[in-house]
Amino acid sequence: MNLKQINKTVLITIVLGTLLLRFAGDSVLFIIDKLDTNAAVIWKVITSLFFIIPIYVIFFRGLNLRISRYSDEAEKIYFIQLNRISLFTFIIFILYLILHYIKLKTLITGNLFALFVSEIFAIYSIIVSLYLLYFIWLWLLNRRHKKTVFQLVILRNGLFYFIIVEVLITLFPDLNKPVVTIVSTLMAVFIALIMLLTVRKNQWLALLPKPEKIKLLWLSLFIVLVNSFIAYSIYLRDTILGISLLTFAPGAVSFVMVVLGFSIIYFFRILVTVLASIPTSYIIERKIRELSSLRELNKVVSETIEMNLLLDTVVRLALKSTKGLAGWIELYSKDGKTTVSAVQNLSEEQINILDRTSELEILFKSSEKPLVIDSVYEDKAVSSLNWAVIPAARAMLAVPLYSSGEKIGTLCVLCTDEYGFDDDDVKILSAFSDNVSIAIENARLVKDSIEKERYMQELMLARNMTEKLLPRKLPSIKNYSVRAFSLPAEEVGGDYYDIVKLKNGKPCIIIADVSGKGMSAAFYMAQLKGVVLSLARESTGAGELLKRINSTLFRAIERQMYITMSAFVIDNDYGKVTFARAGHMPGLFKNNGEVREIVPKGIGVGLANNETFDFHIEEIELHFNEEDVFLLFTDGLNELKNHNRDDLGIIPLVKILKQSSQEDTQTLERKIHELIREFSEGESQSDDITVVIVKYSKDINFN
Repeated sequence: MNLKQINKTVLITIVLGTLLLRFAGDSVLFIIDKLDTNAAVIWKVITSLFFIIPIYVIFFRGLNLRISRYSDEAEKIYFIQLNRISLFTFIIFILYLILHYIKLKTLITGNLFALFVSEIFAIYSIIVSLYLLYFIWLWLLNRRHKKTVFQLVILRNGLFYFIIVEVLITLFPDLNKPVVTIVSTLMAVFIALIMLLTVRKNQWLALLPKPEKIKLLWLSLFIVLVNSFIAYSIYLRDTILGISLLTFAPGAVSFVMVVLGFSIIYFFRILVTVLASIPTSYIIERKIRELSSLRELNKVVSETIEMNLLLDTVVRLALKSTKGLAGWIELYSKDGKTTVSAVQNLSEEQINILDRTSELEILFKSSEKPLVIDSVYEDKAVSSLNWAVIPAARAMLAVPLYSSGEKIGTLCVLCTDEYGFDDDDVKILSAFSDNVSIAIENARLVKDSIEKERYMQELMLARNMTEKLLPRKLPSIKNYSVRAFSLPAEEVGGDYYDIVKLKNGKPCIIIADVSGKGMSAAFYMAQLKGVVLSLARESTGAGELLKRINSTLFRAIERQMYITMSAFVIDNDYGKVTFARAGHMPGLFKNNGEVREIVPKGIGVGLANNETFDFHIEEIELHFNEEDVFLLFTDGLNELKNHNRDDLGIIPLVKILKQSSQEDTQTLERKIHELIREFSEGESQSDDITVVIVKYSKDINFN
């Protein structure tokens, strides 16, 4: 029978009936002085089983309910149950002190009331142990990890072993104790190792807010200390708790001791993990806040065409990301008029009073880059404004919003502290400013063409986005010729390429393909561009850049979405390069006349957590000789189909590279265009095609 189908009332009735029967039976055995006989032991074992099994069923029958570890509900449930455990164990501790103080253990053998009190103490301790076991079981099983389930089964069987051994020793005192002791010791060591393995994964704790970490730290420390004290008192056997458990039933001591040991190890690991993560709480909370803002912005952009809602969301997320005091957006029309929108935490009237002479508006319109005012009272550019109308404001950050290379507005955020905005604030607002600008433009376009077919609206909007995000002209690199092109499909995808500078000044060629089609892929492409531009300045190599990108985007993008990427870093002017890929198409390398595939290990961005992703990323070093060529492309090229639905593959590309000797990258680009046109025979593309060609030659001019 399924445990969940058993009526809870029936189980509670069995428990209460068993306890009444137990107390009655113990009274009789006490009166006739037979409490220490084997018959009494069997009586205790049977009645304790009829007591423990129903309680076990009550606790564990809902164990298979899945609770998401990353939801607010899961966190709330976890702390509610943890608070209960703290209270229950504290009550055991207080009862122990009281009963120890009145020296109850000396009265048990000659006083029936004292016997009942000790049994009630034992019953309560067993119930708390069962709840403690249920709590740990629930939050470990929730991982749905096969190894975890297997380890918990071993722990359960080990628990049964110790209970059975204690019962046998009680019934048969002449049992070969040395053998039992050796086996039990080995079993205890084995169980302890399994416990350590089972509770070792607590990475989810790093995502908790700092106040929750502090609370968890103190609760875990309290439980470890109290449970250690209780376990030690049971181990001594002659304490009131040890005697109470021994008196209640053989096996009770082993059961409670194993559960306490498991809980001490579990909460000690929690304690250590929380202690280690507290110093980085601010960074983690900030990253979570930033990624949450980007994710929410993408969601709003994809779900609404209401301009006011979009602008309100932008300002709200900007304040959330930077912990700003207040903010607003100024939009500039083509006729030169300025409109103040999405004002939050202050009024439009306050803004008008602040900028009565339009100095701030002029400053915003003339600023092409993010504007950081560390002190509104000391900076000459804004010190003359009427800041008394917003007395709490001390610093200001303004980020321009562009569309099609034209400034369409400014996002402004105020802070309560001088020098309150740091580089991270500038980076996060700059990282999604492109996304915001495009979103505003998209909302306008959709609103203007609301009567048109919805599919065509989305198609035009997404294509417009992707074209704006791709570079119009690639920068020159000494001794290298780089050409790139992207052919959008009818159903727009999310192909992306660019050349960015790393922290050490080395140029890095990026090519990427966002999974999916249409608006969703285009918006993630916009988000990716902002992340790449932001993180390139912090990275020194191809592999490191890909790792940082995954660290930022993992959990920030929807679960069904992922991004394949390649990073190609030019290390020096003499042909040395490094290449890394994150699940992207292999590169084709023509080296000394031979063409080979270059396939470093790697998995797509957003498919795995940092540890797994970083483990699989491989960085390969290559050396170019004169006239060597490297070809990067997305899967839209090799999967291009003709009217027979055959794929193009890579063999024709290899052939083009082999036949190129003194041809420049422009000629190679033309040949690839001709190959696409001739092979497709007029068939429409099912996916975007993006190609980047890199050629090494010391004769290439460098401007």
